Amino acid sequence: MRFAQPWWLLALPIAWAAVLLIVRQGRRTVPARQHRWAVWLRLVVVTMLVASLAQPLWIQPVDQTTVLFLVDRSASVSDAAREAQEEFLAAALNEAEIDDISGVVVFGAESRIDAALAAGRIPASIRTVVDDNATDIASALRASSALLPSEGSRRIVVLTDAVETVGNAREAAEDLAEDGVAVDLLSLETARTADALVESIDLPNVVREGDLVPVQIRVRANEAGPATIVVSTESGEELVIQTDLQPGLNTIEVEVPAEQTGPLVVEARIDAGFDTRTENDFGQGLTRVLGPARVALVEGRAGEAEELQAALVAGGINAEVIGSIPDEAGLLAYDAVVMVNVPAPDEDTAESLRAYVEDLGRGLVTIGGDQAYGLGNYQGTALEE
Repeated sequence: MRFAQPWWLLALPIAWAAVLLIVRQGRRTVPARQHRWAVWLRLVVVTMLVASLAQPLWIQPVDQTTVLFLVDRSASVSDAAREAQEEFLAAALNEAEIDDISGVVVFGAESRIDAALAAGRIPASIRTVVDDNATDIASALRASSALLPSEGSRRIVVLTDAVETVGNAREAAEDLAEDGVAVDLLSLETARTADALVESIDLPNVVREGDLVPVQIRVRANEAGPATIVVSTESGEELVIQTDLQPGLNTIEVEVPAEQTGPLVVEARIDAGFDTRTENDFGQGLTRVLGPARVALVEGRAGEAEELQAALVAGGINAEVIGSIPDEAGLLAYDAVVMVNVPAPDEDTAESLRAYVEDLGRGLVTIGGDQAYGLGNYQGTALEE
C-alpha cells in the first residue's frame, strides 16, 4: 500500500493529541472500562479520517501479458513476406503461455481486426482484406492501442516492410511509450517488392502564357537504381530525364513551356529496371495558363501615362490607358490598376479598389503628382489604408 498524499499522515500525532486533551479535560460520566473503549474508538475514527485524506492506494501486481500483432498487408508487401509473417505469428503464438492474451490486426491504408484479443489463441491464417494502396503505420498503432487493456504488460509487434507512405510511425510509437505500451517493429528481409512510383506532380496554380512552368515530380522508391522519367504535355512537348533513384522520396524538377491559354496537363512516367509494379508508374499534374497580363493605366490628366504605357507594352504587357477608374465589373477585366496622378476617388470606388486588392489579390499602383496622395486628399480614405 502507498499513499497519494502522504503528508497528511503528519497530522496524525496532532489529531491524537487533540483527542487525548479533550478526554483529559472533560468529565467522565461512564464507568472506567466504557470510558477507555470510547477513547480508543475516537482515536481509531480520527486515524481513519486522516488516512482517508492521505488517499491510500492498494497496488496489486498484474502478471498478465497482452500482445497485439500488427500485420502489414499493403501492396508493397510481397507474397513471400506474407508467408513469413504468418510463420512468425504461428511461432510466437505457440511459444506464448496459456494465460497470455494476444490478437491480430491487419493494416494498409486502413486497419481491421483479424483476431480479437483472447487468451490461449491458436495460430490461424489471416483472412482479413484491407485497402492496400497505402501504408499507414501511425494510424494503425493509435487504433490498436485502444484495444489493449489498461493494466499488465502491453506490447504491440508490427510486422511490416517499413515503407511508410502516410503518417509518422515514430511519433505514434513515442506517444504509446508514454502510456506504457511497448512497440516493436519487425521488418522482414523478404517484405519488400521492388517498386518505384510517381507519388505526385506539383505545378503552380496559375501561370502566364509564354512562361516556363516549374514542375516538381516526386518519385518514391524502396530500392536504389537507375531510372528514366518521361515528362510530356498535351502539346507534344516531351522531356526524357535519366536519374539515379535512392530509397525513399526522390524529387525531380523540370520546366515545361506554357504555349497557349487554358488548362495545361503535365504527365510523367517512370521506367526503372528493378520496378516490379507498373500500375503506379504514371502521374499527372494540372495548372491553368492565363493570357498576357492586362493592366489599366488611369490618367489624372490626358497624356500622363503615355510613357509608362510604352514601357509596359515593350515588356509584353497589354497596357490600356483609360480616363477613370472602372466600376466593380470593369475592374475584373484587369490584372492590375495603375493610378497616374489621380485624385482620391469617391467612397464607393475606393471600396471597390479595396476589394479588388484584398479579396481578389489583384495589383494596385499609385504614381504621385500634383493631385495624388496628400494633394489628392487620400488621407482617411479606403485608398490610404
